[in-house]
Amino acid sequence: MNLKPAREGNPTVKTDITIVDSSEASVRSLEKALAEKQYRVTWLGKTGLENHLRQSDCRILILDLDSVPVDILFFRHLMRSHPGMKIIVVSRHPYHPELEEAMSRHIFASISKPVDPDEIVFLLKNISDSSD
Repeated sequence: MNLKPAREGNPTVKTDITIVDSSEASVRSLEKALAEKQYRVTWLGKTGLENHLRQSDCRILILDLDSVPVDILFFRHLMRSHPGMKIIVVSRHPYHPELEEAMSRHIFASISKPVDPDEIVFLLKNISDSSD
């Protein structure tokens, strides 16, 4: 996966990131920090993820586990449909026993709330460095 410029028309944009979260306020602060680092962010509420992923070149998904009901089948389907996508989850809860398999197989990173935008930027750099 390459997080270097992804758009021929706009060489400064590194990649598209999709955030699924029901809290507009938390998304807006993260979106601002990511835009400063030249990432393009798409925010989705609780619905529309699958349709969005079919129509976009989403390489990174940031998913709020507290606002979106998911299970292991959700992650299995997501990774079969989009095998190169990296998933970062955020939650107020440090442990999700029902997602233990997803955490070990499908999720790139898990972050505690409140989300520190610098932590997300650091993870994106790690994803970029590991794909070079």
